[in-house]
Amino acid sequence: MSLFTHIQTFPDSFKIEKSKYLFVDGENLRSIDKRYSALVNNNQPMSNTDPYGFLHIDIQKIAQNYKRVFFYDALPENNEEKIKQRQIEFENLGSIKNFHVRSGTAKYNKKIGLKQKGVDILLAIEAYQNAISGNMDVAEIITSDLDFYPLFSALLQTRVLTHLIHDPKNISKDLINCADEASPIDVKKYLSWTNDEFHKKYTVVNGNQKFDNDNYELVEDVFKDSEHSFKLYRSLSDDMFIGYSEVLTKSVKSNNKGLVLMLLDEWSGYSPK
Repeated sequence: MSLFTHIQTFPDSFKIEKSKYLFVDGENLRSIDKRYSALVNNNQPMSNTDPYGFLHIDIQKIAQNYKRVFFYDALPENNEEKIKQRQIEFENLGSIKNFHVRSGTAKYNKKIGLKQKGVDILLAIEAYQNAISGNMDVAEIITSDLDFYPLFSALLQTRVLTHLIHDPKNISKDLINCADEASPIDVKKYLSWTNDEFHKKYTVVNGNQKFDNDNYELVEDVFKDSEHSFKLYRSLSDDMFIGYSEVLTKSVKSNNKGLVLMLLDEWSGYSPK
């Protein structure tokens, strides 16, 4: 008789998937949506018809990959019309499967504008409670607020892995380093979250083609430095905008100039005005 016992292996279908919870700093996600939307819309005013209060983001696309989603946002202060509208948005968000809304109030500050009160503390408490209760294996948190550093630090003392999903334009390295994993909400990520109406209206095609010929007119030739430049073209046949990075030999073609500039911004460090 063998001294070694046979260890049975199980097929991949028997593997236990990690339980992922998402905690969303609503103010932060809305600000990212507004910034990208402004670039797409050439800084023109936009009417908001989304039942959840976003301009281009489809919140259900974000929520579908998680066991539970907790959304933290504030009600505006001293504005009955805006309060009523936000309450309707909260009710709509709460109707999404496994989606839970936590609300507070927003106080106006002359330096930073509206600032959430109460909801940040709720996010930290509930994330930590779910961690120590063993409800989740992974806590993914959408925020860029350094105030959440103590939360990430505390979660390091638990078995739960943390994933910070943040605004690449407004983030502290200390917060990134405190998380087990960190991912920016870059243009690619943002486009994967945009709603169906957005995708029907705008097209984005990536490639490696150079568009320096008679079918395209040069709109802008920008040099970041002597070794890195990109060109922005307009097609003479279909009014499409094309961006090309000479160093990366990458191109992007879209019917929206803002989308092209947003991608070129990430590729070469150029900041569209």
